[in-house]
Amino acid sequence: RMVNVNRKEFMLIAAVILSKPISGESAPSKITIDHAVSNSDLRQKFIDQLVEKESSPYVLSVDYDHDYLKLLEMALDYGNTPEFWQGLRQAGINNKQDLLDFVKSEPMLIADIKQMLVGSKLENAGAMNSHFHLGSYDFGQGKKTKVLVFKLPFEPYKIAELHEIDYTIGSEEIKPILIHPTEESVREVLHHEYTHAEDFYKGIVMTNGLRIGPDNYNSINPKVMNFVVEIRAYIGGIHYTEQFGRDHPAFIEACHMCKGQLKKYQTVLNQITLNTFERQLVQQQVKEIQKVMPLIEIGQRNTLMLHPY
Repeated sequence: RMVNVNRKEFMLIAAVILSKPISGESAPSKITIDHAVSNSDLRQKFIDQLVEKESSPYVLSVDYDHDYLKLLEMALDYGNTPEFWQGLRQAGINNKQDLLDFVKSEPMLIADIKQMLVGSKLENAGAMNSHFHLGSYDFGQGKKTKVLVFKLPFEPYKIAELHEIDYTIGSEEIKPILIHPTEESVREVLHHEYTHAEDFYKGIVMTNGLRIGPDNYNSINPKVMNFVVEIRAYIGGIHYTEQFGRDHPAFIEACHMCKGQLKKYQTVLNQITLNTFERQLVQQQVKEIQKVMPLIEIGQRNTLMLHPY
């Protein structure tokens, strides 16, 4: 049935319609960390808000990847060889989009991908810088990178345990001390990846003049290289989060993360033989670590200010 209305009536009707919310829950205009924690569908917009305020000239894009499908797509960009597609074409999959559509249509495949990542480095990663993992041959050659943010920054982070002993009945209760996500902690994750992106774009010049660039990057033991680039980013995270206060959860978490990485790399580096240049790199990075140890100790002491949950 048609209803005849004039222009004025139409504009009034349109105004009324547009003033009413569309059926279903609409996203708030400003996404807070609480919104992003409780609803993974809002995390991309939350990240977009942060990037708008603090971006990096060395980063092409920052995307949230809840189910690792964007990681799969990124990997396909780097592994796009005729040999790779030969077998898939026999199954009717002719290009990247066909493969992504197929994976998305098969919940069991997505479950399998997640299961494959259990216990892997990626499962414990808050974010990832594309070129360092997939295109390291371009290091120091002015290439911008893409950043993927995973779900870990939106989940509580366990930094310690509190043991409560009731001597009257001889029982012990263990309570985890958790750091809950904050906007500032997610900003630190982005800052960490921005540091990687700048290093990848420019190459690295350490404070004593040692240089890592396209001429020597691939000749350095990958474990040494990982130590240098990761600790540089973790030290940067400590300095970055100082602006929020040394009692802020983001600063405390940055200190704990850095200390944990130091412990891990101490074990790793003790298991390999270093050449002269690699030894110089490690020694210089250790000197940089020593400069922030007082801050790390402050962060660890301030852990006591956090309540167990």
